[in-house]
Amino acid sequence: TRSAVGTSAKQAATAEPGMLKLGAIVKRLHAAGDIAWMHAFAAHVESTGTMRNAHLGRSTLLHLSFQVATFLCAKGKTGDRAAFQWCCPCRTIDGVDVVHIWFGALVVLREKGIFPTSIIFDPETGASLSYGASTKAWREVYKDLVTNPDLITSYTWRRVAPTLAMAVHLPWELRLALGAWQEKAGGGHEEQSLMPARYADNRD
Repeated sequence: TRSAVGTSAKQAATAEPGMLKLGAIVKRLHAAGDIAWMHAFAAHVESTGTMRNAHLGRSTLLHLSFQVATFLCAKGKTGDRAAFQWCCPCRTIDGVDVVHIWFGALVVLREKGIFPTSIIFDPETGASLSYGASTKAWREVYKDLVTNPDLITSYTWRRVAPTLAMAVHLPWELRLALGAWQEKAGGGHEEQSLMPARYADNRD
């Protein structure tokens, strides 16, 4: 039975729990040689790293362990913001190490003297993949799983972590760290205007 994505969302639709089993999707598409695996990887990065799609195009890998990948984003949303670091877990919610699958593709390109400028790239050429291509791939992958795949955008993934943080009442300092947001938690109703609350699908 197909479900609807983000039916309670006040803004962009938020991914439903079943959509977050991205590891199996990455493995299946990667084994088939389908470039859509890279877009599924992007969904993992955006849902766990809480990064904007544009951030991925400005980021490079700094460090990779068995558990976590750390990246450097050259600049933030505003042009005057300095570079910042962010990270995401290597494994998806269904236990697949998709980051090392991605890293394997990156190593192959580097051995050919190709150095992608985005972390979402064509595994054959290293060319950056567009946001439009990712959106199209996500909607194609989920068209048989949800009744309204046309609502899926990058914010479908970026809203996941703030929504979970709201549900478990994570301290505001940690919620702000999720998206490398530069705001300060002041307490009271003012917190509901902070970026983590604005992204959460379950805000009061």
